[in-house]
Amino acid sequence: MKKILIILVTCLVLVSCNKKTKETYTKTIPNLPKKARVLSDLMKIRSTINSYKLEHNDSLPNSISDLQLKLYYKNDEYYIENGTAKSKHFPNF
Repeated sequence: MKKILIILVTCLVLVSCNKKTKETYTKTIPNLPKKARVLSDLMKIRSTINSYKLEHNDSLPNSISDLQLKLYYKNDEYYIENGTAKSKHFPNF
């Protein structure tokens, strides 16, 4: 009886997942580690920019490389806009 119930639940799960759901998961899940690293880098850059502004009379650094940070991704992945750091590949962050 338990085996039949397990098989039935497994079949229902497999049938209920449509193609669109599978495509969404295959596109979203692999990007999560990259998004987490980009967010980590952005947090480092933004906090360092704030410290830089305090030490340099509210002026901004010329580029991200001026901050001399150890980031997961290259400095050209990010840019400074309106006093905050942005990612080229994830502009919503």
